[in-house]
Amino acid sequence: MIASATTPRAGRSAGQIALIVFGSLAGLVALVLLAGGGVLLWAHETKRDADGYYATGAEGLATSTYAFVSDGLDSARTGPIGSSAVAGSAPSA
Repeated sequence: MIASATTPRAGRSAGQIALIVFGSLAGLVALVLLAGGGVLLWAHETKRDADGYYATGAEGLATSTYAFVSDGLDSARTGPIGSSAVAGSAPSA
């Protein structure tokens, strides 16, 4: 029998542990981004209509009055210079 000299294995340094943790977290982030990209690619390829738009199903609306009413309608739009303007309104002086 041949005796071999074995030396006890030294522990990992703090730098090596930090690199393992960082590499593991980077790999996990990469997997999440890859999965998200796969979901977006699936939606892009399968959830568009013939004209290339994403759409939801049609839903009929009905009311017993002459108009629909909403408390939360915001029709303000940003103008070309950054001013707030409502479509169809006259510019302020």
